[in-house]
Amino acid sequence: MSIRYFFACILLSLVSCTSKKVELGYFGYPHEIGKLIIPNCTNAGCHNTKSKDAASGLDLSSWEKLFEGGRNNVSVIPYSPKQSFLLYFVNTYPEISPTLSPTMPYNQTPFTKEEVLLIKEWIQQGAPNDKGQVKFEDNPNRKKIYITNQGCDLVTVIDLETQLIMRYVSVGNKSSIESPHNIKISPDNKYWYIVSTNGNSVQRYDASNDSYLNEAIIGLGNWNTLTISNDGKYGFAVNLAANGSIAVVDLDKMKVEVTYQGAGLLEWPHGS
Repeated sequence: MSIRYFFACILLSLVSCTSKKVELGYFGYPHEIGKLIIPNCTNAGCHNTKSKDAASGLDLSSWEKLFEGGRNNVSVIPYSPKQSFLLYFVNTYPEISPTLSPTMPYNQTPFTKEEVLLIKEWIQQGAPNDKGQVKFEDNPNRKKIYITNQGCDLVTVIDLETQLIMRYVSVGNKSSIESPHNIKISPDNKYWYIVSTNGNSVQRYDASNDSYLNEAIIGLGNWNTLTISNDGKYGFAVNLAANGSIAVVDLDKMKVEVTYQGAGLLEWPHGS
């Protein structure tokens, strides 16, 4: 082997190593997002592994660390920029979203409007990593906790293992607030259903990815509880009112089979 060839091989190796370092430089973030977060937010004393305890416990040094959350749970909710407080802290433009102080990056030049919109769009698309993977989509059978948010027609989905908020699901189908009240999981764990105290339907969602599937229209009422038969075929929705009612829904067809209602028949029914 000639000396010239030997040094050429070394040079190629160095170039390859350098290229690899550049490729891994944003630690799982997509390039355009990583070049905002890594140099601006993970400096000494800020959101990195060593100093996170002085920064709300939030470590932004990698995409995976971001989704470990901090003392205020997670700062980014995939597909939900309105519920992602990281966006609020980096935003100084009220027309984009609410703003929170202190403005981040701390004691540095605020992000431009274009940079804030880039972060918002990234979250809207699921806040994927550099390979396009969205957090919590790797296991459709993960165990979850569902919580209704009655004031804003949202359902909070929490990953049971980590206790982290993984999704916010918008429910209801009216322009006014419907106040989702009761969620029930089907016996086979494939679906979850919801009724609302100012709604007109039983809505069904896919429990594997929490996406809306369909609904049965049961009429406007104070639908406060829902019971599902042991075989999963029927749902019994209860309308809490002076002249109350119970709607029996075929959950396979998502159609009302019968509604029990009449003068003096059901007075303020609350459960079934």
